[in-house]
Order: sequence, then C-alpha cells, then structure tokens
Amino acid sequence: MLRRRSALPLFEQFRATGIGVLTALCVLLLLPIRSMALSGSCFDRSRIEVLAESLDAGRFEVEKGAVERALGAPPLAGLEQRLQARGFSLGISAAVVVRVEADRVALVPIESEKRASVLGAALDVGEDAHAFLVLPLTKRRAPFLLESGVDLGRSRVARVSLGSLDGRVKTLRPENGSVAEGRFESLLGDYPQASPECTWCVVNECLLGGDWCSWAMTLVVNCWDCWTGVECTDCTIAIAQAISCRLIECAACDEECADVLPPPPPISLVFVPSGTFIMGDGVAWCGKDEHQVTLTHDFWIGQYEVTNQEYLDLVQWAYDRGYVTATSASVRDNLDGSTKELVDLDSYYCEIAFSDGVFSLRNAGHGLNGDHPMKEVSWHGAAAYCDWLSLSEGFPRAYNHSHWKCGPEGNPYAATGYRLPTDAEWEYVAQWDDERIHPWGNETTTCSLANFRDSNTGPCVGWTSPVGRYPAGAQPNLTDLVYDLSGNVEEWANDLWTCKLGTSPQTDPPGPVGTYHRIVRGGGWTDSASCLRNCNRLDRDPNYSGSATGFRPARSD
Repeated sequence: MLRRRSALPLFEQFRATGIGVLTALCVLLLLPIRSMALSGSCFDRSRIEVLAESLDAGRFEVEKGAVERALGAPPLAGLEQRLQARGFSLGISAAVVVRVEADRVALVPIESEKRASVLGAALDVGEDAHAFLVLPLTKRRAPFLLESGVDLGRSRVARVSLGSLDGRVKTLRPENGSVAEGRFESLLGDYPQASPECTWCVVNECLLGGDWCSWAMTLVVNCWDCWTGVECTDCTIAIAQAISCRLIECAACDEECADVLPPPPPISLVFVPSGTFIMGDGVAWCGKDEHQVTLTHDFWIGQYEVTNQEYLDLVQWAYDRGYVTATSASVRDNLDGSTKELVDLDSYYCEIAFSDGVFSLRNAGHGLNGDHPMKEVSWHGAAAYCDWLSLSEGFPRAYNHSHWKCGPEGNPYAATGYRLPTDAEWEYVAQWDDERIHPWGNETTTCSLANFRDSNTGPCVGWTSPVGRYPAGAQPNLTDLVYDLSGNVEEWANDLWTCKLGTSPQTDPPGPVGTYHRIVRGGGWTDSASCLRNCNRLDRDPNYSGSATGFRPARSD
C-alpha cells in the first residue's frame, strides 16, 4: 500500500527508517552542517498530491497516459527502445506522479533483471542500482536519469547519480561529500529538438546548486530500506517529492529549457488599429440603438474561429497541467476553485472526445473535422481557452475564474493576456468605419458568402464548414482578411448582456454590470440571414453550449 511520509525532523527521519540514533550521528558528521536545514516547504502536504496506482487506479491511468505521451514526443521518442537494447525497460505502470499544485513530476522506474546500473559503464561502479527516469510533465524542464548505488556489504548508500540523456553524469557520494563527473553513451538519438543544456542546467542549478547534501540526505534518510534491498514503495514517493519541489520551485533555467510537452501551435491573429465607428444600425435585433463608440486601444483578433483541432490541442495542454478535469461526458474548469462545465463532450454535435487521458477528434456524423470551428463550448469554455492560450505563451491570465471578470478591476481592455473580444470590438471589426451591413459589405447574404440557413432554399451546408472557406464573405478592410464573422458558428463575446445600448457616445465600453447572460455575435449555420447582420445581438446563458456556438480570441496590443 502506498503511503505518504510527511516531513520529519532529521533525527526523527533516521529513527523512522530504522537506522538508529548512533548511525544518524555518524552519517551527519560526514555531511556539511547545512544538511540540517532541510526545507519543510517541499513536503507541505497541503500542496503535494501523490498519484499512484494503488491510491487511485482511475486517476493513475490518466497520469500514465500523460507519461506515455511525453515519452512518445521528441526528444524522448525511441528512448525505451534504446534502453531495451541495453537490457533495460521503463516501468511506466509502476511510475509515481507527484503533483505540486498544477505541476507534475513523474518518476518512472528503469527496470532490469539484475538491478544493474544504467550509468555503470561511465561510473565504473558495481553496487546494486536503483534507476529512474525523472520526467517533468508540466514545467519547462527536461527529463534526466536518477540512479542510486547501494553498498550492501557496508549497509550504506554509496552514491546518488544524476545524468542528462546526452551522456553527462554527476555522482554524489554521501560518505565524503564529493562530486564526480563522467560520461555515458547518449540515450537521446538524433533529435535536434532535444535540449541537453536544459537538463544540465536543471541538474546543476536546481538539484545540486549549493546545497545538494540536504537533498541527497533526504533521499538517503527517507529511502534507507529501499536502498538496502527491502521492498518499500515510500521510497519512490519520497524521491518524487524531493525532486518535484526542486524542479517546480526553481526558475534558474527557464531560458535554457523547452517544455517537455510541446506547446500548442500559435493561432493566426489580425491587427486592428484603434478608431471610432457608429455602433448599431437602427434595424438589427437589439442593435437598433445607434451611437458613436471610440476604441482607444489597438488590439488583435483571431483571423479564424477557433477550430476543433486548436481547442483539442490546448485543452490537452491544459489537462496535462491540471488546469481542467475531464470525463467522457464533460470538460470542467479546475482554476480558482471553479468547476464550471467548459465543453459538453457527450453532445451529439461535439467533435472532440476524451478517453484514458487523451483528447481526440470525434466523428459526429460528418467525418473527422479538425479544421471546423469548435462548438458545444460554453462561454466559460471559450474564456478558459483564452486563459490557456495566455499561459502557454507566457502572458498573465485575463480572467479570474472565481467570478469571471476580465482584466484588472473588470476592465477587459487593460488585460494583457488573451480574452474574448468585447461587444464593441467585435462589431468594429465586422462593420469597420462605413456602417456596412455585413462583413463583406451590403450585398445580400448568399451561400457563396457565408454558411447559414436560407429561408427559401434551406441550409447551405447543413453542418459547419472548414474555417476560412468563404474568402468572398470575409472582412477585407484590416491588415488581413478576417473570416467567418458572419455564419458558420455564432461567436461568444466578452460582455454581459443588455439589449438597449442607448444613443450616448461611449469610449471603450466594457459592457453592462449586474446581468447574467453573455452576448453572441455573427449567427451560425443554423441561423437565418437576419441573424448574420453585423449589428445583430443575441444573448445566451454562459453555461449554454450548442451546435452552432463557437468563438475567436482577442488581445489588447
């Protein structure tokens, strides 16, 4: 049965492992005095969660899937085959994953029949070895090897070795506090994406630093029974706890390290300069009130509606970092205490699915459509996507998920991260400064300009279309075309809902307060032509998700 071992004072740790006080004193005399200052914060049980098979089999399967995906991506693809060629294998089913808040580190055993040393040829050692692949799943860190050697004849840990996969290794010897360097045959293969310098920086700066003795003693003390050959699952948990804290809390190597799990591909944005326009047209539903609006900030807007594949890539990224939870039926938020449903996965119309920790495209009766707009996404799911996009690119989040206000003091224009376009921004992009009826101009809506439901001939397509399919119906007046502002799917805007906007001039309107519903714009494949007018404004419950409701992101410049 797996157990968590809490942070104990050093002498209590020695007693707990059965070494005894006299042995403890002897070992302590061999280490610098600074080893007494073990950091309790790394073992704060309120922050650490151990995920392993016998604790929670269902959740461990999810973590196991994340480990397997990381091993299948460069620079690690083929690592297991190269280990097998040397008589070793990765014990993925026995891995221990430790989560510290949203960040995770997996400790994957490297197995062999004789408990041989992976690094032995480089280190010229013969003692029994316990070897692990340390795999950070969420932070900008690279994987490395951890190996301990036990001198059974003298009942002691003889060494703790850390190696980067390009072949560099450092060995710590608790007996005398020495550090030795060596090399072994690289396990990386020919992967130009690999970053050995990242690993070496992490080993030197985060794990060794100037206080490696404290860290090494944590492993020695907590894991003594394991090192001497007795089966003990607490050992791997203690190692993973110690490693995860050092990796997660150390920012010394951010510039050198690339994420083990690759970031999602960037989205295409179009620049929109600040300006003044007339909002409303005197005709459209809840868009009759005509008034002057001035937007004082330049901004960027998504050139296309967010696609199924783009959402899939980023929700996987968010899931792997603990920002969301998921079942086959639903994706739910996991930030700031929120549990809002973000995506209705068990809807017939949803074109992504989730199983065993992995999101994938789903055939909803029209094939696998990665390039079609995302649908069955709630307002919260659209706003959350913007926040994941911000985090993946190093911007601060725009939304606080406890109350879902956007930007500092609820001012979306002051947010530096990605967000949904405001109601005014969306209409400004669509009609520009000439009060056009549709993004393409004043020409009557036809199936050559947009994907909608014609009141006379019926649906143009009867389903969503690939984004960007209608260049003739795009907005042509910006720095590049903006596609599908009318038709395909209606789009969530940031603002809370009100129908009447009044006729007074406004500057950077953030939308009303004290309401609940959110605004959708542009109409979708199920809507009639009247819904596709630039000034048409509809409302939806923010928890609503539908077959013709999607979104595109924006960001203040």
